[in-house]
Amino acid sequence: LLLYLLSISSLIVFLSFEYFKLIFIRLCKGGNEMGIEGRWSRSVVRELGQPYSTLDALNVSSRNDIIFFVDAHFSKPNFRDT
Repeated sequence: LLLYLLSISSLIVFLSFEYFKLIFIRLCKGGNEMGIEGRWSRSVVRELGQPYSTLDALNVSSRNDIIFFVDAHFSKPNFRDT
């Protein structure tokens, strides 16, 4: 019972931190899902400081269909497409 309560409380604490609320962003080549164009893919990776080899770690089935784990704050005003 103690372990159960501990796991529930830790889950609540984890979800309460907005920093850890991650979202999936699907970047399709030439597509525009969620208002994000495919050309943003390199910019997103650069802003996150992630190496391009991260794409292999995501088990991407196609280079045209890339799923990124992006912090929910990616759309802050200081995020720019350079």
